[in-house]
Amino acid sequence: DVVVTHISNFRPVKRVHDLVNAMAIVAREAPGARLMLVGDGPERHSVERLIHKLDLNDKILMTGFRSDVPNVLRCSDVVVLCSETESAPLTLLEGLSSGLPVVATRVGGIPEIVEDGVNGFLVQPKSPEAIAEKILELNADRKLRMRLGAAARKTVLERYTAEKVVGQYLEIYEKITSA
Repeated sequence: DVVVTHISNFRPVKRVHDLVNAMAIVAREAPGARLMLVGDGPERHSVERLIHKLDLNDKILMTGFRSDVPNVLRCSDVVVLCSETESAPLTLLEGLSSGLPVVATRVGGIPEIVEDGVNGFLVQPKSPEAIAEKILELNADRKLRMRLGAAARKTVLERYTAEKVVGQYLEIYEKITSA
């Protein structure tokens, strides 16, 4: 079964509780699935209480802050970002860059990065059921995980390398200064 990873600063906007509730659904159908919650922040203690209340202590590992995110992602099969609002989250790009399919909410700049069904899945915010459904779909189909993961890596290489992004910034600066 899959290892799902979420990396954030555990603020209310990240809606980590939604992912814990989704994991309760996933655990009923895929008892071997695991969730790694990476990070720390103001919601950490309430997330720990929810994990305990839902009896998911053996399904969810809270790592706290980690500076070795690439190593964590090497131990993962899926990255989930279930925020209520976002612009262009670095965590999402790190997951895609690692060749992992993502499940993310359809908010802010995320739909510009994640193409639903191509390099990951988009779900509506505040929907643990939809998150669980996509995790279970990825858990059940290794070939789908591999296909989406390969497309995820390709997305980063085509659109988000330092060379591409720096070039875009330079174009903008040149337009501004020449205007």
